[in-house]
Amino acid sequence: MNVKEYGTTDEAYADLAAGRLDAVAGSLPNLTYLVKNRPETFALFEPASFGQPTYFAWVLRKDADSDSFAKAVNDALLKMTDDGRVKAIQEKWLGTYTELPRKVPTK
Repeated sequence: MNVKEYGTTDEAYADLAAGRLDAVAGSLPNLTYLVKNRPETFALFEPASFGQPTYFAWVLRKDADSDSFAKAVNDALLKMTDDGRVKAIQEKWLGTYTELPRKVPTK
């Protein structure tokens, strides 16, 4: 196996489409969006994910203002998950739905 590093995902996707690569590894949200928009060119491995689950996150300043902001964002995301908006957004933009955990362990 030969591994090649790219400066941008667009460069990697272009080489994959042109047949200069056999596969591109990336985050599941990015890859499902790519496949949804270019199904004639790209397909996901099945199963599409492997290894331990990983999640995207944000980093904030460690102060009182950031604490209230983080709580507001977390509360909004939980509400959107509960009322189905997260599922609708994922299906619209990614073409699939992945259930997200309500709590993600941190190290």
